[in-house]
Amino acid sequence: MTSRLSTDQLTQLTPLLGSVARLVASGSSLNESELYILLVGVDMESEPAAMDELKRWGRLLTTIRQQPAEENRRATVEALVTRGLPEATAILAVATVAESALGSTAQQDFRSPRRLIANVERLDFSNLGPGSSAVGEFEIRGGPGQIVLESDQIAVHPIEFGDAPTRIRVEVKSSIGSVLWTTLKLVSAHGILELPLLAQWQGPFSTPDIAYDTYVDVSTSQPSEQAKPTPVAVTPVWDAIKQWKEKQLIGHQGSVRNVAFSPDRAYLASGSDDMTVRLWDVTDGKEIHRLEGHTNWVGSVAFSKDGRYLASAGGDSLALVWEVSSRRKLRVLGDRPGWIFSLALSPFNLLAIGGGDSTIQLWEVRTAKQVRRLTGHQGWVQSLTFRSDGKYLASGSSDKSILLWEAPSWTEVCRIGKHAGVVNSLAFSPDGYYLVSAGDDGLIMLWKMATKEEAGHFEGHKDGVKSVAFSPDGKYLASGSDDKTARLWEVSSGKELKRQEIHNGTINCVSFSPNGSLLACACSDGIIYLYQPA
Repeated sequence: MTSRLSTDQLTQLTPLLGSVARLVASGSSLNESELYILLVGVDMESEPAAMDELKRWGRLLTTIRQQPAEENRRATVEALVTRGLPEATAILAVATVAESALGSTAQQDFRSPRRLIANVERLDFSNLGPGSSAVGEFEIRGGPGQIVLESDQIAVHPIEFGDAPTRIRVEVKSSIGSVLWTTLKLVSAHGILELPLLAQWQGPFSTPDIAYDTYVDVSTSQPSEQAKPTPVAVTPVWDAIKQWKEKQLIGHQGSVRNVAFSPDRAYLASGSDDMTVRLWDVTDGKEIHRLEGHTNWVGSVAFSKDGRYLASAGGDSLALVWEVSSRRKLRVLGDRPGWIFSLALSPFNLLAIGGGDSTIQLWEVRTAKQVRRLTGHQGWVQSLTFRSDGKYLASGSSDKSILLWEAPSWTEVCRIGKHAGVVNSLAFSPDGYYLVSAGDDGLIMLWKMATKEEAGHFEGHKDGVKSVAFSPDGKYLASGSDDKTARLWEVSSGKELKRQEIHNGTINCVSFSPNGSLLACACSDGIIYLYQPA
């Protein structure tokens, strides 16, 4: 069960976890008088829920004081994270109590001068070849401690380190992006040391025919390459467009608002007015599982890049994160009034959600922590999309504007758009060169990212355009509209190549499969239509 405090209240209370840990480590029984004094320090003494939360933290940490076994420490960290606390802060608190219980000499004074020391100030993986991975090493001492990762693009070994110098191996996984910013958090009972990590890939974003692994000694930042050719799959294109094969996925009891393919193309996820999220087998079109947990319509679904997570959001003002393998609900995110109209997942599992309060919230999926609240729109946020490298987030609104936000500060860098109505859908081209937008005015507009200027438009729809999507190779654009048609366009010429009419309802969402062989259309008649070239 998560905390009853709001996100802002929990953020205000979080610094007290260290105080509670030190009191427990010193043998305190944590009476209400002590906890009240702590709450006065953060101006929360009048919040009964805050007192209850401190007591719960105290009970969890007291368990570690009594039973400091490793499995108990891990379980307590997970319990604190589930309460909404940052993982690094939870690890530090548990380590503080565990050291006192185990009789560490350093615990004689919790302000021990021993500290974490790394032999590098930052990890710099520069000038990587397109699509390549990289490996580097550094040394850390001052433990025992643990490394907390904020990006699934990074792997480290070992994850734990001791007091003596420990050599840490860092792997940056292959990416089709151009830049990765993240941080390694080295956590011990004596503090937290943050090491910034920057990885930069050369050339365009497109995946090369051959990917190479690169070894980088980050302590000297001198790269040396060891070529290991890795074949990359060729993406099929929609060359045969005269005839489309159709398959219908039937099961929803209301309008289907959104669909998304899993990265491995095994599943299609859908969200509907019937308050359910459903997983479908793409091969035979059968419903595999029904995810229930929303209490209103579900308007957005999105898979994480690695396919481990599925996020969904809608009219109940909450974003839910599901574990795909177990079909288990992992996280409940959201701290906003009104409906959530849009969500997007970055390559590094940063979840953006936008809705009726005109703001965009950014959440870390792994820690369930809200890291930013972006303001700039004057109307509800209808559409969101991340560029493939995670560097930019684009948002579209009922205020008719498109805003671009840049990582890692997520500041607004540009405002574009000439739409005369709500901006319903946004999509970056796979190479990141273009951004396409679609609106209630029936327009589909192509924007060049380098100049932020219009590069073209697509004309033909007779009513508002609800959704647009690029094919994986970037050559084609699909669109779905209130005029009950799905259309396929050639990006280079703006020419309409194919028109598919669906007479029973409007088309709310279009999505290409990762290999480009299928196009899914989510419709207001409750049916999902799958098309492929005949």
